[in-house]
Amino acid sequence: MKKSMKILLVVTALLAAAGAGIFLYIKAQFPSGKDTEITEGYYKKFTSDAELEMKYSQLGNYEVSYTEIPSENESIGKIRFWYPSELEQLVPTLWLSCVMMFFFGLGGGFFDCNLYAGLFDVVAPRYRSAAMGALSLWEMKIRRPAPVKQRPSHWTV
Repeated sequence: MKKSMKILLVVTALLAAAGAGIFLYIKAQFPSGKDTEITEGYYKKFTSDAELEMKYSQLGNYEVSYTEIPSENESIGKIRFWYPSELEQLVPTLWLSCVMMFFFGLGGGFFDCNLYAGLFDVVAPRYRSAAMGALSLWEMKIRRPAPVKQRPSHWTV
């Protein structure tokens, strides 16, 4: 018994040492965040020989705005969310959209709770899992996606 405990302890110590070594190696491969190479406005100065990379590294040919949110990670600092400036015109109707989404979700919740309860009343126990799968497929893929206004053609990539 003592011999097996010694073997287990040695194996555990070796695995812990190997794990610590791998962790330190990976940590050494990534910058700490204090000496970051990304500077303000890097996307304006960025160039590449790859056409596809240049296409997706730039801001595009439409006016953009951004909002900053402080990050909990000190190495990141602030998080910027870039979006087309045209979306700022939709802000006055944002409250209406939020109210509609609330009622859409509330109605869907009431529908679901009654539907699943009714399913257990009607379907025999041996077929309930298949019926629940079919109902969940219907719920998530077909019924739930809300209609979304089509994007303007110049937003496409």
